[in-house]
Amino acid sequence: MFRFFSIRVLLFVASILPGAPAHAGLQFQAGQTDWGLHYITVSGDFAYQDDLSLFENQVRSNTATAVTFSSPGGNIQKAMELGRLIRRLGINTIQFRAVECASACSLAFLGGVIRYADPGSIGVHKSSFQGDVP
Repeated sequence: MFRFFSIRVLLFVASILPGAPAHAGLQFQAGQTDWGLHYITVSGDFAYQDDLSLFENQVRSNTATAVTFSSPGGNIQKAMELGRLIRRLGINTIQFRAVECASACSLAFLGGVIRYADPGSIGVHKSSFQGDVP
C-alpha cells in the first residue's frame, strides 16, 4: 500500500513541475558592431522544437541585417527552416573562424542573401535524416 501511495505522490509532483522551455536548443542574441551594423548571433544545437519566431522577432525588433552562428549543428530540418527564414527576411550571413558553424548549421548559413565565411569556418560532413523528421 505504501509503495502505491509513493508512486502516486511521485507522479503528482512530476505533473506539476514546469516543462522544457519552448526554445529548446537555439538561443538568439542581438548585437551591434562599433560602426553600427545590427546582427543576431544564433548559438546552440538545432532542435526540432526550436521556435524560430523568436529569431524573427529579434531580427525585426533590432533591425538586424546580418546573422552569425556559434553552433555544432543538430536537426537538419530545423537548420534548413532557419536558412529559408533568413533568406525570406533578406539578411546576410557572416561566419568567422573564431566560432563554430558545423554540420546542420551550414544549411542555415546558406540562407544568407550575401554570405561571407572565413576559410575553414564552416564544418560540413555527410548528413542523414533520423526519426525526428515528421
